Amino acid sequence: NLRSILIHGVMEDGPTIEDVLHSILSSPRLDYFCLRECALSAGTPHHDILPVKIPHLRTLFLLEMRLSFTEQILSHIHAPGLRRLIVQPNPSDAEENHDLLTLFNTSLLHFNSNIYSSIIDFNRLWISIDSRTGEISVATPPLHPYDHEPAIWVHFYHQRVMQGLRWCLETLLRDVPVCPPITLVILESGGVPESDLLWMMDSQINDKVTKIDIRTSDGDVFLPFLCTGRPIQGVVKWPFPKLRRLLLKEQVSGARLVHLLRQRYAPDLREVPGTQPPDLQSTFTLETPDRLVFLDVDDPFFHPYAYEGFVHIIGARAIEGDDYLSESSESSSSSRRLRL
Repeated sequence: NLRSILIHGVMEDGPTIEDVLHSILSSPRLDYFCLRECALSAGTPHHDILPVKIPHLRTLFLLEMRLSFTEQILSHIHAPGLRRLIVQPNPSDAEENHDLLTLFNTSLLHFNSNIYSSIIDFNRLWISIDSRTGEISVATPPLHPYDHEPAIWVHFYHQRVMQGLRWCLETLLRDVPVCPPITLVILESGGVPESDLLWMMDSQINDKVTKIDIRTSDGDVFLPFLCTGRPIQGVVKWPFPKLRRLLLKEQVSGARLVHLLRQRYAPDLREVPGTQPPDLQSTFTLETPDRLVFLDVDDPFFHPYAYEGFVHIIGARAIEGDDYLSESSESSSSSRRLRL
């Protein structure tokens, strides 16, 4: 009558799906179950096996396994009292044609109510995307302040990462009464066409993203997308108008960053695409995005005038970083930071 089960590192002659379910059913008081780096052996076709209900299970971890194995386990466990769910398949085994709709509508179906409850209870969502790997991560805050891991943390893979993100959010937020504030982390968005980004402006998350953390390489498309207004029915609108905190860890010149932020926070209607010729400009009004309260730029190449440009465009309540008050443009640091 075990309370916790951990199966780790069984890559050859691993358990069958029946073995896994038997171990669970043999422990009716099971509270914690973790499968990590395990390969399931062939057994009865999984679609012929009925799911099992585990009323006392509070924590379920499925880590570093093939997506197909992960899906089989998820689709056969029903845990109405689950409070922690972490699903992190092995990225090296991510199938290019992985069907996210099947994952959500079949494998995660039993856990929808658990995920919805966590989103509502914590009233915060963290989303990370990486166009290089196709990885999408969705997480809620931890159960307790002293926890290091989220309560709900699910990783997905899709070749067109923005399309996959759209499916994820449409499914995960479908039955949530009010979309919570969102932190969006962009690990990489290179190669993503702008058409794959525009849907966010019409989605329910557009007014809910309050913090963006961009960690991409130079030349990435997301920061220019964020700082470009688009005329929609006579109003020039901005992606994520409620954005209040912006963190940048990409290598970007101070002059370019000042130019992009000026487009968003001190725009000139003449420079907004779609508002030409000049005689049309009087028919457009500019939406005003919320002002930033926190800007953190890590390891940029700044001249002092660029720092002054930030203060002029955005305003500053508190300024940190002596490097940017120097008269010399040659002053450098291995890890420069600018905070407004």
